[in-house]
Amino acid sequence: MNATPLAGVFLIPLGLPWNLLIDPFPEALYSWLAAGAARLNPLAIWLIGRAIPADRSPATRS
Repeated sequence: MNATPLAGVFLIPLGLPWNLLIDPFPEALYSWLAAGAARLNPLAIWLIGRAIPADRSPATRS
């Protein structure tokens, strides 16, 4: 799939909840923290998935 110039626009709403939490950090780090904020969503999903035992996941229920 080819990336378009608007592909990065979706990073803004994905990272918004995390971007609201960067105020306590130095202003020099804002751009780096904002760029990495969207990466926290997959990390959060992965951590939640690891916290749920395999026998309680919907995929294994019958």
